[in-house]
Amino acid sequence: DQEEAPSSHEAKDALEAAPTNSSSEDFIHVVAPEGKLGVVVATSPQGGPAYVVDLREDSPLLGKVLLGDKIIAIDDDDVQQLSSTEVSKLIARKSRNPQRKLTILREEDQEEAPSSHEAKDALEAAPTNSSSEDFIHVVAPEGKLGVVVATSPQGGPA
Repeated sequence: DQEEAPSSHEAKDALEAAPTNSSSEDFIHVVAPEGKLGVVVATSPQGGPAYVVDLREDSPLLGKVLLGDKIIAIDDDDVQQLSSTEVSKLIARKSRNPQRKLTILREEDQEEAPSSHEAKDALEAAPTNSSSEDFIHVVAPEGKLGVVVATSPQGGPA
């Protein structure tokens, strides 16, 4: 027996009725244009919806989508149970549509993080001739971090 997928109306009703984890989250609808979006998503090993881990410098969604945004629906179809690969493939399958509606869940206090291109530019512009170095300890959660490590253009550690 094959289970029938919910209609977009049923999915929309389920999304509107779905409890949010806290009152500090907002639903945001973003209309994406035709073509590639330049959005990289990941899913947590603990589950949950796919979330944005990078925006390419040429993304038409720069300034509309933030790193950490959770993609919960595409064209009103609930995608919260899909893997990041499935979400990416669905967005790509719809790339010839004149527009696609992404419904995202954003933390109220979520700040716009730099894209990987902006972060790379900031690192390359940082002075490196200092005689003292600071060490910063970061405790990272389990799972993929979405961090890219590269060698410094001047040589030595990045």
